[in-house]
Amino acid sequence: MTTAAAVALVAALTVGWDLGWWAAGVRPLSPRQVERLEGAWLVDVRTPGEFAWRHVPGAENLPGGRGLTAAAAAHPKDRPVVVICFSGHRSPFAALRLRRAGFQRVYNLTGGMAGYLAWKALSR
Repeated sequence: MTTAAAVALVAALTVGWDLGWWAAGVRPLSPRQVERLEGAWLVDVRTPGEFAWRHVPGAENLPGGRGLTAAAAAHPKDRPVVVICFSGHRSPFAALRLRRAGFQRVYNLTGGMAGYLAWKALSR
């Protein structure tokens, strides 16, 4: 774990998960906000099995963030990026890597896919 990730993790555990990552430049984004965010690059860091089960339409699967640096090179740094995992606890680490790579608008899906699926079920 890099020093920046360790500092962000300590801040997240100390002051609250979303607030700690916010301080590191990773913004929380609700499922409703994700659906309204136009032109975003959706990065899903879950395993291939989790991704195959369910995923946000249009998401790209980069399990554990592998291949993230190469994939990031194909996207403009001012494009919004939403990073997704199952519960919202794995994705901030990949989101922080994207912030450090120069992406300006990096978001973590609050509640992850679990929150997204619950929101979809409740909004029907």
